[in-house]
Amino acid sequence: MFEVLIGCSSCEDELEVVVVSLEEAEQLGCECGAGYVVMAVAELEFVPGSRTRLRAVDGAGIAEPRSAEKARSLRRAA
Repeated sequence: MFEVLIGCSSCEDELEVVVVSLEEAEQLGCECGAGYVVMAVAELEFVPGSRTRLRAVDGAGIAEPRSAEKARSLRRAA
């Protein structure tokens, strides 16, 4: 997937779009009737993440993973 900044070849219209292929961005047309020109491209890579359970550690609503809380309590005990 790509995040593409495209600009109209005739008016000052600009858009940021997310497309699967760059050809998709080239096929888009402006409302004024002209075509868009690709101005900038960024490739998007989705990285799977892991889930963790969060638990509040103080009254301020600050939370951190349980493993971090356990590590901190072990440091205090040492």
